[in-house]
Amino acid sequence: MKVIFLLNSCTQPRCHKRIRTIKKMTCETEVYSFDRSWYSINKPKDIEMEILDGLEHGSYLKRLIKYIKTLRPIIKRNKESVFYVFGTDLALVLFLFGRKFIYEESDLMYLNYPKVLIKIFKVLDRFLQNRSEITFLTSEGFRQYLYDNASPNNVFILPNKLDPYFLSIDRPEIKLFENVNQLRFAFVGLLRYPEMLSNFIETLMDEKPSWEFHIWGDGPKEMVKLCKKTL
Repeated sequence: MKVIFLLNSCTQPRCHKRIRTIKKMTCETEVYSFDRSWYSINKPKDIEMEILDGLEHGSYLKRLIKYIKTLRPIIKRNKESVFYVFGTDLALVLFLFGRKFIYEESDLMYLNYPKVLIKIFKVLDRFLQNRSEITFLTSEGFRQYLYDNASPNNVFILPNKLDPYFLSIDRPEIKLFENVNQLRFAFVGLLRYPEMLSNFIETLMDEKPSWEFHIWGDGPKEMVKLCKKTL
Protein backbone atom coordinates (compact mmCIF):
# COMPACT_ATOMS: atom_id res chain seq x y z
CA MET A 1 0.00 0.00 0.00
CA LYS A 2 1.23 3.46 -0.87
CA VAL A 3 0.63 6.30 1.57
CA ILE A 4 0.84 9.81 0.14
CA PHE A 5 1.36 12.61 2.62
CA LEU A 6 0.03 16.08 1.86
CA LEU A 7 1.38 18.86 4.11
CA ASN A 8 0.36 22.51 4.23
CA SER A 9 3.73 23.33 5.79
CA CYS A 10 7.02 21.56 5.12
CA THR A 11 8.55 22.57 8.47
CA GLN A 12 6.04 21.11 10.96
CA PRO A 13 7.89 18.60 13.23
CA ARG A 14 4.68 16.77 14.11
CA CYS A 15 4.16 15.91 10.45
CA HIS A 16 7.75 14.74 10.16
CA LYS A 17 7.24 12.38 13.11
CA ARG A 18 4.19 10.86 11.47
CA ILE A 19 5.99 10.34 8.16
CA ARG A 20 8.89 8.60 9.88
CA THR A 21 6.49 6.33 11.77
CA ILE A 22 4.69 5.24 8.61
CA LYS A 23 7.99 4.67 6.79
CA LYS A 24 9.13 2.36 9.61
CA MET A 25 6.07 0.24 8.87
CA THR A 26 7.72 -0.44 5.47
CA CYS A 27 4.91 1.32 3.62
CA GLU A 28 5.72 2.98 0.32
CA THR A 29 5.42 6.71 0.83
CA GLU A 30 5.45 9.94 -1.13
CA VAL A 31 5.49 13.38 0.47
CA TYR A 32 4.21 16.61 -1.08
CA SER A 33 4.15 19.90 0.73
CA PHE A 34 3.59 23.61 0.46
CA ASP A 35 6.07 26.11 1.84
CA ARG A 36 4.81 28.84 4.18
CA SER A 37 8.29 30.35 4.69
CA TRP A 38 8.21 29.71 8.44
CA TYR A 39 10.94 27.96 10.41
CA SER A 40 13.06 27.18 7.33
CA ILE A 41 15.65 25.50 9.57
CA ASN A 42 13.06 22.81 10.38
CA LYS A 43 13.05 21.31 6.89
CA PRO A 44 13.93 17.63 7.41
CA LYS A 45 17.03 16.22 5.74
CA ASP A 46 15.99 12.57 6.11
CA ILE A 47 12.62 12.87 4.32
CA GLU A 48 12.35 13.11 0.56
CA MET A 49 9.75 15.80 -0.02
CA GLU A 50 8.53 17.67 -3.09
CA ILE A 51 7.71 21.32 -2.43
CA LEU A 52 4.77 22.20 -4.67
CA ASP A 53 4.31 25.93 -4.15
CA GLY A 54 4.42 28.74 -1.63
CA LEU A 55 1.41 29.30 0.59
CA GLU A 56 0.54 32.74 1.91
CA HIS A 57 -1.24 33.37 5.17
CA GLY A 58 -4.70 34.71 4.42
CA SER A 59 -7.97 33.83 2.68
CA TYR A 60 -9.21 30.29 3.32
CA LEU A 61 -11.03 30.23 -0.04
CA LYS A 62 -7.95 31.32 -2.02
CA ARG A 63 -5.91 28.63 -0.25
CA LEU A 64 -8.52 26.00 -1.09
CA ILE A 65 -8.49 26.99 -4.77
CA LYS A 66 -4.69 26.75 -4.86
CA TYR A 67 -4.83 23.32 -3.24
CA ILE A 68 -7.28 22.01 -5.82
CA LYS A 69 -5.32 23.35 -8.80
CA THR A 70 -1.93 22.22 -7.53
CA LEU A 71 -2.89 18.82 -6.13
CA ARG A 72 -5.22 17.72 -8.92
CA PRO A 73 -2.52 15.92 -11.01
CA ILE A 74 -1.14 14.10 -7.94
CA ILE A 75 -4.56 12.98 -6.76
CA LYS A 76 -5.70 11.95 -10.25
CA ARG A 77 -2.72 9.64 -10.87
CA ASN A 78 -2.92 7.94 -7.47
CA LYS A 79 -6.37 6.42 -7.49
CA GLU A 80 -5.44 3.36 -5.42
CA SER A 81 -3.32 5.13 -2.81
CA VAL A 82 -4.32 6.30 0.65
CA PHE A 83 -3.68 9.98 1.36
CA TYR A 84 -2.60 11.19 4.77
CA VAL A 85 -3.59 14.83 5.23
CA PHE A 86 -3.07 17.40 7.96
CA GLY A 87 -5.85 19.95 8.44
CA THR A 88 -9.49 20.50 7.50
CA ASP A 89 -8.77 22.22 4.18
CA LEU A 90 -6.70 19.35 2.78
CA ALA A 91 -9.24 16.80 4.05
CA LEU A 92 -11.94 18.69 2.17
CA VAL A 93 -9.92 18.57 -1.05
CA LEU A 94 -9.52 14.78 -0.80
CA PHE A 95 -13.22 14.36 -0.13
CA LEU A 96 -14.10 16.48 -3.17
CA PHE A 97 -11.90 14.23 -5.33
CA GLY A 98 -13.48 11.11 -3.84
CA ARG A 99 -10.21 9.61 -2.53
CA LYS A 100 -9.50 7.57 0.59
CA PHE A 101 -7.81 9.67 3.23
CA ILE A 102 -6.48 9.60 6.77
CA TYR A 103 -7.14 12.87 8.53
CA GLU A 104 -5.02 14.30 11.35
CA GLU A 105 -6.14 17.41 13.22
CA SER A 106 -3.99 19.22 15.75
CA ASP A 107 -5.72 22.58 16.04
CA LEU A 108 -9.33 23.75 15.75
CA MET A 109 -8.31 26.99 14.07
CA TYR A 110 -11.87 27.89 13.14
CA LEU A 111 -12.62 28.65 16.80
CA ASN A 112 -11.12 32.09 16.10
CA TYR A 113 -13.74 32.78 13.40
CA PRO A 114 -17.08 34.60 13.93
CA LYS A 115 -19.73 32.48 15.72
CA VAL A 116 -21.69 31.76 12.54
CA LEU A 117 -18.59 30.41 10.80
CA ILE A 118 -17.60 28.38 13.86
CA LYS A 119 -20.88 26.45 13.64
CA ILE A 120 -20.42 25.84 9.91
CA PHE A 121 -16.82 24.64 10.26
CA LYS A 122 -17.69 22.42 13.21
CA VAL A 123 -20.31 20.64 11.09
CA LEU A 124 -17.85 20.40 8.20
CA ASP A 125 -15.13 19.03 10.47
CA ARG A 126 -17.37 16.28 11.83
CA PHE A 127 -18.58 15.49 8.32
CA LEU A 128 -15.03 15.02 7.02
CA GLN A 129 -13.98 12.93 10.00
CA ASN A 130 -16.94 10.61 9.45
CA ARG A 131 -15.90 10.12 5.83
CA SER A 132 -12.22 9.54 6.50
CA GLU A 133 -10.70 6.08 6.77
CA ILE A 134 -9.23 7.12 10.12
CA THR A 135 -9.10 10.43 11.95
CA PHE A 136 -6.43 11.23 14.52
CA LEU A 137 -7.03 14.07 16.97
CA THR A 138 -4.03 15.20 18.99
CA SER A 139 -6.09 16.19 22.02
CA GLU A 140 -8.89 14.58 24.01
CA GLY A 141 -10.30 18.10 24.35
CA PHE A 142 -10.91 18.23 20.59
CA ARG A 143 -12.95 15.04 20.72
CA GLN A 144 -15.04 16.29 23.64
CA TYR A 145 -15.69 19.59 21.89
CA LEU A 146 -16.74 17.95 18.64
CA TYR A 147 -18.65 14.93 19.93
CA ASP A 148 -19.05 15.09 23.71
CA ASN A 149 -18.58 11.38 24.48
CA ALA A 150 -20.03 9.77 21.37
CA SER A 151 -17.34 10.01 18.68
CA PRO A 152 -17.37 7.73 15.60
CA ASN A 153 -15.45 4.45 15.72
CA ASN A 154 -12.86 5.75 13.25
CA VAL A 155 -11.78 8.68 15.47
CA PHE A 156 -8.74 8.13 17.70
CA ILE A 157 -6.66 10.25 20.05
CA LEU A 158 -2.99 10.52 19.11
CA PRO A 159 -1.28 12.94 21.55
CA ASN A 160 1.40 15.18 20.10
CA LYS A 161 4.15 14.07 22.46
CA LEU A 162 7.73 15.25 22.50
CA ASP A 163 9.92 13.47 19.96
CA PRO A 164 11.96 10.66 21.63
CA TYR A 165 15.05 12.33 20.16
CA PHE A 166 14.99 14.83 23.03
CA LEU A 167 15.28 12.05 25.63
CA SER A 168 18.92 11.61 24.66
CA ILE A 169 19.78 15.30 25.05
CA ASP A 170 21.57 16.46 28.18
CA ARG A 171 19.72 19.25 29.93
CA PRO A 172 21.25 21.57 32.52
CA GLU A 173 19.79 21.51 36.00
CA ILE A 174 16.85 23.86 36.43
CA LYS A 175 17.69 26.62 38.87
CA LEU A 176 15.16 28.36 41.07
CA PHE A 177 14.98 32.13 40.86
CA GLU A 178 15.73 33.84 44.13
CA ASN A 179 15.16 37.36 42.86
CA VAL A 180 11.60 37.61 41.49
CA ASN A 181 12.30 41.12 40.21
CA GLN A 182 14.52 39.73 37.47
CA LEU A 183 12.34 37.03 35.98
CA ARG A 184 12.46 36.15 32.27
CA PHE A 185 9.46 34.94 30.32
CA ALA A 186 9.61 33.35 26.88
CA PHE A 187 7.23 32.48 24.08
CA VAL A 188 8.37 29.60 21.86
CA GLY A 189 6.50 28.53 18.73
CA LEU A 190 4.29 29.72 15.91
CA LEU A 191 3.23 33.36 16.26
CA ARG A 192 -0.57 33.55 16.16
CA TYR A 193 -3.43 35.18 18.04
CA PRO A 194 -1.96 38.72 17.87
CA GLU A 195 -4.27 40.41 20.39
CA MET A 196 -3.74 37.78 23.06
CA LEU A 197 0.06 37.81 22.79
CA SER A 198 0.30 41.60 22.50
CA ASN A 199 -1.99 42.16 25.51
CA PHE A 200 -0.01 39.67 27.58
CA ILE A 201 3.30 41.38 26.82
CA GLU A 202 1.94 44.87 27.52
CA THR A 203 0.35 43.78 30.80
CA LEU A 204 3.53 42.05 31.88
CA MET A 205 5.67 45.09 31.13
CA ASP A 206 3.25 47.45 32.89
CA GLU A 207 3.19 45.34 36.05
CA LYS A 208 6.90 44.65 36.27
CA PRO A 209 9.12 46.72 33.95
CA SER A 210 12.16 44.86 35.27
CA TRP A 211 10.89 41.53 33.92
CA GLU A 212 12.07 40.38 30.50
CA PHE A 213 10.02 38.82 27.72
CA HIS A 214 11.69 36.93 24.86
CA ILE A 215 10.22 35.46 21.70
CA TRP A 216 11.64 32.51 19.77
CA GLY A 217 9.22 31.93 16.96
CA ASP A 218 8.06 32.67 13.46
CA GLY A 219 4.80 33.21 11.62
CA PRO A 220 2.87 35.60 9.34
CA LYS A 221 4.73 38.82 8.54
CA GLU A 222 2.11 41.02 10.20
CA MET A 223 2.41 38.99 13.40
CA VAL A 224 6.20 39.26 13.46
CA LYS A 225 5.93 43.03 12.91
CA LEU A 226 3.44 43.37 15.78
CA CYS A 227 5.69 41.47 18.19
CA LYS A 228 8.68 43.64 17.32
CA LYS A 229 6.58 46.78 17.77
CA THR A 230 5.24 45.62 21.14
CA LEU A 231 8.67 44.74 22.46
